[in-house]
Amino acid sequence: MDQKVLQALADPMVFGALVVRTADGGVALRPLGGEWGNDIREAVQEVAEKYPGCKVRLLEQKCGLRMYEEFFEGIIPRDRVLPYADYLPEAKAALEEIRQQVLDPHRKEFWRRFWEEKSETPGKSSSKDFPGR
Repeated sequence: MDQKVLQALADPMVFGALVVRTADGGVALRPLGGEWGNDIREAVQEVAEKYPGCKVRLLEQKCGLRMYEEFFEGIIPRDRVLPYADYLPEAKAALEEIRQQVLDPHRKEFWRRFWEEKSETPGKSSSKDFPGR
């Protein structure tokens, strides 16, 4: 595997990769993000042209507190998980402040009431309109 591609997978600006199974059974990776570009469709077009008849799988990183809690918490500290580990200290402090506000029990109660009121108000969107909730 190309060393540049492998190094790109640890770049904090890279958010995913296309895994390509070539027609002859080989495997290739095409990083997404950073110097490789962010447009997934362009990347798919690129690998389709480079590897005619290939099969492609998208692997995309989902960042966030839930990912950390599910896979890393209790094993390694949060400041060792990429891309968070490479953020500037100021950015980490701002993210932590936001995280604390979200986790604050008073704020949770505020948002719970907010969404209840939204769902009861005719003509307003309800929580059913937000399938991720």
